[in-house]
Amino acid sequence: MQNNNNCDKELNILLSENYFNKTRNKTGTNFTFFHYQHLPSLFSYLKLQYLDLSNNQLEKIPKEIGLCKELQLLSLKNNNLRKIPKQIGKCVLLQQLFINNNSLIKLPNEIGNLKQLT
Repeated sequence: MQNNNNCDKELNILLSENYFNKTRNKTGTNFTFFHYQHLPSLFSYLKLQYLDLSNNQLEKIPKEIGLCKELQLLSLKNNNLRKIPKQIGKCVLLQQLFINNNSLIKLPNEIGNLKQLT
């Protein structure tokens, strides 16, 4: 049974990474309920304007989030995040940031760079 469960997890990761790759050129996407614990690289998603990663099991957001300069909405609700990388401060177009229902200890000072947050 344990082996079968591992195969299911590997298949789920493969399928969700394929989905991630298919959305590469979109300006927004929704990855809710994928049960991610870690994200595939965000390097290819520089054109994203909105990104919904709510309701996963994310423990960490990659530093590369700061490369998503066009990002206007980021939803990280209902995950297992303990911190947000300081590189979030480079997403200066960010207007909406949803981080409720996580295990955040503190926010980075760079959040102050996000002058358009509402």
